[in-house]
Amino acid sequence: DGEVKQLFEKAAFVVLPYDSATQSGVSILSYAYATPIIIYDVGSLKEYTTNNYNGYVVPYKNNDTIIDILNNISEDKVKALSNNIIIEFRERYSKNACKNIYLNFYKKQIFDIE
Repeated sequence: DGEVKQLFEKAAFVVLPYDSATQSGVSILSYAYATPIIIYDVGSLKEYTTNNYNGYVVPYKNNDTIIDILNNISEDKVKALSNNIIIEFRERYSKNACKNIYLNFYKKQIFDIE
């Protein structure tokens, strides 16, 4: 556990070549450390990744595309992807964001009951 932070913060990308997936704690953990991910277009993984914004979604088993991204990505592009993750993570998963989601849910339930 002590090495997790270092591994994610030092990585330029996390590659998740899953054959199938519903969700992955690794993708959210990557985003918590502002580390972009590269995933195959399978399952619901792509719900958290916007291609070329906070990571890359590549066609299933298209390893050439993954290799091409890794070989040709600029440091500035990696920084841009990371910055986008920080913005999106704060908007969707911060304490305030979660608080607002729950408050809105409860307000909707109260108004629907009346």
